[in-house]
Amino acid sequence: MFEGHPCPRYNQDEFFRDGITNGAKWYPVAGGMQDWNYLNSNTFEITVELGCWKYPNPEYLQQFWQVNKRPLIAYLMEVHKGVHGFVRDDQNRPIANATIRVEGINHNVVSNADGDYWRLLAPGDYRITALKKGYTVARRKVTVVKDAPATVVNFQLASQQPEDNSAVREDGNAPQQFDEASREPVTVSIEDEFREFPHQQLVVPSVIPPLAPTTKRHTAPTGPSSEVAMRGGAPSQGASVGLSAFIILLLICEFYLGF
Repeated sequence: MFEGHPCPRYNQDEFFRDGITNGAKWYPVAGGMQDWNYLNSNTFEITVELGCWKYPNPEYLQQFWQVNKRPLIAYLMEVHKGVHGFVRDDQNRPIANATIRVEGINHNVVSNADGDYWRLLAPGDYRITALKKGYTVARRKVTVVKDAPATVVNFQLASQQPEDNSAVREDGNAPQQFDEASREPVTVSIEDEFREFPHQQLVVPSVIPPLAPTTKRHTAPTGPSSEVAMRGGAPSQGASVGLSAFIILLLICEFYLGF
């Protein structure tokens, strides 16, 4: 096969330069592992035709191995060509499943759980993009040198997730928070806000009860018929507001300072 001619019982008009041909051009295979691995993973798969016999006799297996051992190892070393590196966030944490896109090539690869990736590329100049939902996009210009180790290209993507998930309310209503999964607003009551405090529960009466009306008569020194009536009752509106504020202030001091 390495001489470029197929086996004698096959088409003698075919010639494979250096014993290599395009598999799809030679004969098509539908649903093969080569196409599946290329389209659905980060791997490349090839088929090596070692001889004319699909099932050689056992006594020839050792010879096949000795003849092809070094070429197979040399081929495996070709994986150290192109680019490779890591994708991390702004806290230097690995980012898994980040897409690595090479401009002009309609085939992407993704980073692994540790953030590492590799991409086989022929020598030349490339524009490479790393992207992941929830992060900024990073782009690099890269030159792959012929007969050189793979070029190391690391990417750092800044997180775009909001740091605070609560919304500030200016209308006086209860504050809102957002569920991390659905990003839907969740109403938080005042009671929930105060549950984190270890002190006794704060109780603020909604209505300050009025003072009971009383009447006290004092006899004037001028005579038994002279009386001055001093009537006590509900305070005026201004006094009621001041008294309510004073009582609320005392309750707040008791709650926070333990009076």
